[in-house]
Order: sequence, then structure tokens, then C-alpha cells
Amino acid sequence: MIKLLVVCSVVLSTGYAATPNADDKYQKWADPGRVLYQTATDFDPGDMQVLLSAMQQVSLDSGMCIKFQRYDNRADAGKDYIYISNKLSGGKAMSTCYTFPGRSVEQQGRGQYMVLFSSRTAPGAASQTATVPGACLDTVRDAMKYLFQALGFRSEYGRTDRVNYLDFLAADPNSLVAKSMAEWTPFKIYQPGEASFYNLFDPLSITMVDGKKWAKNPMNPVFTPKSNVWIGGKPNLSQQDCQALAMYGCDTIKCQNPYSLLGGQGILVTPLSTPMDANGVCATGQQILLGSVMASGLTVPKGPQAGIPFNPQQSAVNQSISGSGIVQGAFISGEPSIPSGPALPGPMMMSLPVHERAGLNSPYAFSVAGSNPYNFQIIPDPVDPSKANIIINSAARSFTNAQITVQAANINAPQQTPQVGQALVSINLNCGPLFMSYPPGSSSAASRLNFPSTPIRIVCDGNMLQTPMIIGTFTAQDPDSDTGVTYYISMSNKFQISSVGVLVLVEAPASGLGLIPVNINAMDANGAVTTLHLSIQFSCA
Repeated sequence: MIKLLVVCSVVLSTGYAATPNADDKYQKWADPGRVLYQTATDFDPGDMQVLLSAMQQVSLDSGMCIKFQRYDNRADAGKDYIYISNKLSGGKAMSTCYTFPGRSVEQQGRGQYMVLFSSRTAPGAASQTATVPGACLDTVRDAMKYLFQALGFRSEYGRTDRVNYLDFLAADPNSLVAKSMAEWTPFKIYQPGEASFYNLFDPLSITMVDGKKWAKNPMNPVFTPKSNVWIGGKPNLSQQDCQALAMYGCDTIKCQNPYSLLGGQGILVTPLSTPMDANGVCATGQQILLGSVMASGLTVPKGPQAGIPFNPQQSAVNQSISGSGIVQGAFISGEPSIPSGPALPGPMMMSLPVHERAGLNSPYAFSVAGSNPYNFQIIPDPVDPSKANIIINSAARSFTNAQITVQAANINAPQQTPQVGQALVSINLNCGPLFMSYPPGSSSAASRLNFPSTPIRIVCDGNMLQTPMIIGTFTAQDPDSDTGVTYYISMSNKFQISSVGVLVLVEAPASGLGLIPVNINAMDANGAVTTLHLSIQFSCA
């Protein structure tokens, strides 16, 4: 029989690093070499593979001191264990994953719940592809966070000294989280008696999350790291996480820093964002830039440890390398508040934050290591030889949590001492709307993906233009949904566009002869924007 315990926060343990819990209702597990668990009979096989990978990685990172083993109903009867399901007792669904912060002293061999699920298996998930904010089995790193907390630790971002390392973008950080997560107030600060803060804040801890993790709007993160801080993003315990396991008698000499000298091989590969979230026009022959990785040698500056380089002083800026153009700068008053995203096709480039790095100046050879089911390509950056861009050609539909391993090798290193590094990258792509048709008067060469190369000409008799005047209908389609798109105008206040794409001139140009630029924007439900750039010429005798 499994007893559903009261949901409380925190535990106590006497640790040497990380953030141990301080509530004596939660203690260490009796045998770190046999942390027992049992899964629900209907636990998803795919989720199980992620969970087992996470358990194995925790064991490896702890020097095989921590081991998770299946509970045996006979041999282990009466022993404390973790019962893992995607729901609570009685089938009650939760909108977020959850674990008790350590071994509950109240369970007395009856098991304690740990709720884990992926976006695909979340209770009541509306889609098999949409990302669920509270899911934790989409990546190995997320699963490791909950396993580590179950050993007796709390999240770094709940510490009282977090303001010295993170800039929160609202007085109440929880006001920025997704609706499904709001009731859990994930960014509340721990109270005295809940957690111990005698160790230094560790932004590389496995318990840390990206500031966009639970944000209701990914373009408006809950927090950003300060300029001298990096947030961990690898599926590994940080060195301080590992050292904290000394409370279980683990040998801290075996603790490695996964953010320096990756695997001891001399090259550190770091994604510039994790996961990589991209918008793009998905169509045959179109390249979409998904994100970038950096390779560095030997060390990364600003401290003995380093994670994902990130400069919060610079926001990501979209630019085009093909001349197709995109929307940049402020939108005119009255337009919807949306993130700036790639407009017309590309290849589209996103210039990501600049950061410092140290080490080798020699170029690197980048490649995809292992399986590559999405046919991602790695191309060297034309300016920075230590940077590579990840692109996809001819994406058909959106996808979430696609994973590849990017490898970098120093091509100038001696053959007998090759320098190689790898990084696991998670990628989400949202396909933006496609313009399917234009009104008469657009260039005859205009296609679904290329904006007209010549102006639309409007000829009128006399010096008077009758307004309102219908220019024509523009039609865009979201390849991922039949719910339609939202249209709006930028660059000109002389036009309006209806909900079905009818463009109307509402104010005549000042003179009889005028050339007016206007952008027709189509936005999908996820905020991806495709922009059609037009010039409309009025010729009045």
C-alpha cells in the first residue's frame, strides 16, 4: 500500500555543498548504494528510458556512490522507497513534476510518491507535440534535477542570496510563470528552517533552470543571470552537487567539473541557449537557423567554473543573411505586443549574445556525433571560427525536444593528442505562417515565400483617391494548425488589415504620386511572425 504524504517543501541534511533541506521530516536514505524505487504499472516506456538514463548519470557523476535500484516486493518489504508515477494517489493529476526533498520519515516502508512525466505523457496533455511547462522527462537534465532533490536537496533559485547572481524581472517572479505553474509558486524563497544556505550559491547546479523554463512568454524570462554568471545546462551534476553527496559518505575526490575540460579532452562545447527555441518558415528548400554553439579550449574565463555563456545585457537580435529582410525595431503604436521573429525565409540568422572566452585561437571542425534523424547540419560561422550554427533544411512541421550531439575538434592539435569535445543540444522549432496568395498587382514572379520585387501600382483618375480603398487580400496559413493566423500592419498607419487578410487604404498619400512601404505581418498562435514587405505606388493624373 502506498501512502500519499502531505506535500511539504524541504528537508534537512548536513551537506558540504549545494542547498540541503532543513526540515527534519526528511532525511537521508539509509543506503546510498540502494536508493529503492518502483514505477507505476502504466508508466510510459519512453519516459522510462529517460528516467533510467538520468539515474545512470547521477550514479556516474557521483563516482558510483549513489545507485538507484528497483524495489522488490518480497526482499525489500518494509524498506523505504520511491513510488514513481505520472499522477498522484487515486489518479489525481498534477501540472508539474514533484518529489519529496529526501526520504520521508513518515512513510515507514509504505513508499513516497514522485510524480514524473514528459510533455507527451502529461495527464490531460492536449497535444503530443506541444511542450508542457511542468514536464520533467523531456530531457535527461530535467529528470536528474528531481532525482537529486529526492536525495535531500532543494533548488538553488529558491535561496535568499539568489539576487546576488540572478536578476528577476518582476517584483513577484511567480507573476511571470505559465498559468499551469502559477499555483506552485516555483520561485518562492525558502523560509528559515526549510533550507540551509551555508554553502555558496551554485548557478551550475543540476537544480538550476533557465529563466525561460516556466515563463508564460519565452521572450519574457522570469530571470536572467548577472553578467559574470553562467547557468548550467548539461545533463550532469555540477562539481558542488557531487561534493554535497559527501553527506552520504561519497568520495568527493572523484567529483569532476563537467564545465571545464569536457571529458578531459581539451575542448569545451557550449550551446548559446538551452534549449534552442527557433521560429522559421518551414517549406521545401528553406534553411532555418536553429541556434549556435561555441568551442573553447582549456578554460572559460570569469572563475574556476563555467557553464553556458550568456550576457543578459544583450538581447537576441534577428537578422537576415539573404536579403529577404525581417521586422526589426519598435512596432507602431496599437500593434500587438509580440516577440520579434524571423520574417521571410532565409537562411535566417539569429545573432546571439556576445561573451568572453579563453583558450585556443585555432579553428575547429564541427560535426554531428551519433544519430541525426532530423538531418540537422552544422556550418561554421563566417566570422567566428570557434562558433558553429545549427541549421535545418526543408523543415516540414514544428517539433519539440529534438536532440543532437554536436562535436568540435581542434584541427590543428597534434595527432597524438587530439582535442575533442561534445555537447548535447535540445531544439524546439515553431513553424511560422506561410503567405499563400497575394492580390493582383503584385509582381508576377512573387511566390509563396518571396515578397514581390516590384511595387503594387494603384492608378487613379484625377487627384483624388477615394478612401477607404481595398487594395487586395493576403492569405497566410499556419502549417501546424487550422486555427488561422492574426494579421497586422507595420511601417505605415495609412493601411488597415482585416482578420481575413483584406488590406485597406484608409488615408490617401499627401500628394498624387506616392510610394508607400508597408509590412503585412501574419502571426501564429505561438507568436511566430512572417512578414511580407510591400511597396505600394499611387499614380494619379
